[in-house]
Amino acid sequence: MKRFATALILTVALAGVLTGCSDFLDINEDPNSATREQLEQVPENLIPQAAAQLAVNKSIENYYGAIFSQTWAGVGFFGNFTSAGRYNVGGLTFGNTFINNYQDAAGNFTQVIDIAEQAQGDPGAVPYNPTNVRAQAEILRQYTYFYLTSFFGAVPYTEANRVEQFPEPSPDPQEEVLRGIIAELDTAVANIDPAKQGIGGDFFYEGNLDNWERFANTIKLKAYFLLLSGEGSRTGSGVEGALPNENDLQTEIENLIAEGDLIQENSQNFAFPYLDEATQQNPLYGLSVQFSNGENVSWACSQELVNQMLAEGESRDQDPRLRLYCQEDQIAGSDFTGTPPGAGGTGSQPLSNGTIDESVVSDIIHRPEAPEEFATAAEVLLKEAEWAFRNGNRSTARTKLEEGIRLSIEEINGYTNVASPVTEPEINAYLNSLPSAGNLTLEDIQLQQWIDLFERQIDVWNQWRRTKVPDLTPAANAVTDGGVIPRRYNIPQNERSANPNLESRRIETPVWFEGPSANN
Repeated sequence: MKRFATALILTVALAGVLTGCSDFLDINEDPNSATREQLEQVPENLIPQAAAQLAVNKSIENYYGAIFSQTWAGVGFFGNFTSAGRYNVGGLTFGNTFINNYQDAAGNFTQVIDIAEQAQGDPGAVPYNPTNVRAQAEILRQYTYFYLTSFFGAVPYTEANRVEQFPEPSPDPQEEVLRGIIAELDTAVANIDPAKQGIGGDFFYEGNLDNWERFANTIKLKAYFLLLSGEGSRTGSGVEGALPNENDLQTEIENLIAEGDLIQENSQNFAFPYLDEATQQNPLYGLSVQFSNGENVSWACSQELVNQMLAEGESRDQDPRLRLYCQEDQIAGSDFTGTPPGAGGTGSQPLSNGTIDESVVSDIIHRPEAPEEFATAAEVLLKEAEWAFRNGNRSTARTKLEEGIRLSIEEINGYTNVASPVTEPEINAYLNSLPSAGNLTLEDIQLQQWIDLFERQIDVWNQWRRTKVPDLTPAANAVTDGGVIPRRYNIPQNERSANPNLESRRIETPVWFEGPSANN
């Protein structure tokens, strides 16, 4: 892992992403010129750069998660994205995800933590609050590790980003990484002092440290649900989805939810803001600008997603989010046509010529200022619905399900370019068409979780791997062994060559949280 030892520098490109978002970089126009002495005075200047690196990687490298989970389908860019639908993932994607997030994201967060920790001995000597800055950087670092283990399974954690002490860091089993993340987040939350200043120019929460605590606790909730799945607690005796005998993990989840310090409203969502400016656009939209004058010819709505949302033959109504997620196809003009996995148009011609019969991801989603979301209220409420159901409280589960779907719809309704938002009568009609508390199933809840995560590539992939809902049919022309849907990324070859402690894992190998028989 030689790249771990590379100097952790700030990139001009990432500064461009952030320039319009905050005043973090007032000390210099070129972030590469920041000296150690300057960073010791304002270490928070590293935070937007690391956050940008993480967000950009999430946005542009890892649309694969949505394609594997069949919410999206790759349909263009001269076959490149169609290839992704056949599970042909290039080594560059593995490398960018692994190296960039360890080196630029987690590495820079680690620098902030180290500098702030030193300043805690004499906080009056620096113009910032080192305790809060350290805690906020730690929250983001732990999210980065959560992101990495979601892709790769067992990854360096306890020895990560400590090059002098651990030049060849060993990976930790995924279960231990997830438990370590929870423990470190507990410490970070305990150290936050909402009465004092946090990081300057906070473009996430504008200095609201209570919301930072909510974000940290929501990361914990994500980790807990993967732990619950990995420990084989997805089934019980008697009631569908019921939990087995109570254990410490279940008590911790129950306490976290009962305390209520989670993201509960859309105003509390944690998202990286992109802007409708040339150098600060969402990178996926930027690809469309580069290759198709801003028109989406690369990503469509999957056949599975469209069919589930049309709900033909089901007791529930058509999901009103369908017209917000997807455009009507270019031939029928008033219908939605999903794309099967691994299929789709060539993308070599603009869709406006009316020759491609598929519903692409809508301009509401595929737009220059589309934020990169890390955690949302809808996700939390829908997880709370699942938790209530598993504990036998179907009435609460039905209420939380309704609240989560409503938040999901209201969030998209709030986007600036929604010409035809879902109306309140439409929301009520759809919610009323869902199964009553007495008829509700675990699959009903988990399907709604999958639909809600349409924009969230890694989260929807975690969701599907955790639940296997909906029951997906792999691409007929898949290149994986046995044609199976990919379950992980492989640690890049150059990192394994540099560090003998890292192992190769085939992308067909399930990660630990998929159940007791899965691998790390």
